[in-house]
Parts: sequence; structure tokens; C-alpha cells
Amino acid sequence: MLIQQTETTQVRTSKRRVWDAYAQWTQTRDLTWRLGLSNLAPLDAFSETVIRNAAFITTTDSVNKTFLNWTLRAEMRF
Repeated sequence: MLIQQTETTQVRTSKRRVWDAYAQWTQTRDLTWRLGLSNLAPLDAFSETVIRNAAFITTTDSVNKTFLNWTLRAEMRF
């Protein structure tokens, strides 16, 4: 995606996507397990900023890595 912020500044960014899922198991009436997965298909995020004026052109590129995250929780009733 290209965004013209001002007459001299442009920003280009990549797509972002986040898929989450969870599974829950009830072991007993008082104990439940929950497995959560976040960012199942991670895409690295890229961005580019270009600043132009009469004297020079400045380009800044950045890459933001994304990773799969998971959690395992035990939920207990007292």
C-alpha cells in the first residue's frame, strides 16, 4: 500500500494478517485446559519511507519480524 503523506513524503507498507485459534479440554468439572495459538501464519511487515526535496532523497526501509505465539493455561474452580 502506498500513501502520499505530503508533497515530499511517501510511505509504502506491506500486508498484515493475524490468525488466532484455541482448543479447550475439560478434564474434570473443576479443571479445564486451554491451548491458544496466535499469529498462525506470520508475515513479516515491511515499510519504506521516501522523503524528497530539491537537494536530496532519503529512503528508510524497515522489516518487523512476527512470530507464532502459543499459550497453555490451566483453569481451576475452587
